[in-house]
Amino acid sequence: MNAISGVIGFICLISGSQFYWAFVGGVAFFIGRYLGTHYHWVTRELDLIIFSFGLSGMAVMLSIYIRRLMIALAGFFIGIYIFQTLPAEFGWRMDWAAWYLFLLAGLVAGLAVFFWSSWATIMLSTIGGAAAVIQNLSFGGVSDTAIFIVLSVIGLTAQFIFWQYGKTDAEEIER
Repeated sequence: MNAISGVIGFICLISGSQFYWAFVGGVAFFIGRYLGTHYHWVTRELDLIIFSFGLSGMAVMLSIYIRRLMIALAGFFIGIYIFQTLPAEFGWRMDWAAWYLFLLAGLVAGLAVFFWSSWATIMLSTIGGAAAVIQNLSFGGVSDTAIFIVLSVIGLTAQFIFWQYGKTDAEEIER
């Protein structure tokens, strides 16, 4: 399951803005994994994978029809995920954080994605994807901070290229 989560994290890392449905589906996969393991909705590993991919598929289908809402919801949940995961991966203590701080992080991220769609989605999917990769995959003796920085640079570069070359000619003329 960690290898699948690492690959999905990498897909979110490089796909956030132009391939919004992959970002939404990846976040839904992580939600399914969290719900399945923490609330014991499924007991076997294979059932957890099927449950997570099923939730991801439903989110992708919904994102085709209600794009902006689903991207904002994905932003909300990735904001919570980043606030929960990243400090722990860097070895910081999070025992001081209460539930309302997680909710506030999610609200800020969701509203940022809703109002500043492209840039906020690029930043959150890059940071969230890098956090998912370093959380689920082991890189030997290399520090998590170094891997996070390298992955963030790769993600930002890839997404900027996708965003820049994904523009139509009409958008280029308007600038």
